[in-house]
Amino acid sequence: MFLRYNNVPIKEGKKGFMYILAFSAFVLGFFVLIMQITEYTPTDL
Repeated sequence: MFLRYNNVPIKEGKKGFMYILAFSAFVLGFFVLIMQITEYTPTDL
């Protein structure tokens, strides 16, 4: 609805969505890497 209201083609919307997914995956990977480096376990709390 937002895309249609702003006259953005579906192709552009999908491209933006893929960028968001890629960025989210990168952030998730970064946090997993930091957790591995610091040997963090959820039971430490």
